[in-house]
Amino acid sequence: MNGWQTKVDGLRAEMQAMARDLAELRRQALSALNAEPETLRCDGVELDAARRELRDLSAEGHTVRLTMKEFELLRLLLTEPGGVFSRDALLAQVWGVCNPGYHRAVDAHFNRMRKKLGEAGKHLEGVYGAGYRWGAGGQEAASCQ
Repeated sequence: MNGWQTKVDGLRAEMQAMARDLAELRRQALSALNAEPETLRCDGVELDAARRELRDLSAEGHTVRLTMKEFELLRLLLTEPGGVFSRDALLAQVWGVCNPGYHRAVDAHFNRMRKKLGEAGKHLEGVYGAGYRWGAGGQEAASCQ
């Protein structure tokens, strides 16, 4: 074998290994996307991940379009109903920042969402000195699915 042919064969084997690794990463990413539930249901509302909407499951059946931040906040709260999330935790998980100077941004989003969600907004509870949660208005928190 010639020296250049050995080098070409080595590069070909390396490219095939990279292609296999890429295919495996692609499969893992697709399975992670499919593992996330399309909808979350809790306390008479349904959060639709595909459309970024919150639907009221009562007789009126109102649908509210959500911004990306509003959707991320609600999804986080609905994954753990009754669980209290501090402003710092919300900033880190939704905004990706850990600067306490942004606490008012969290408060402003929750105030705006309460108005926007109407009757469902009553479930967005502020916990004094702790943060926010998806609650059931003083009752035991419902399990979401």
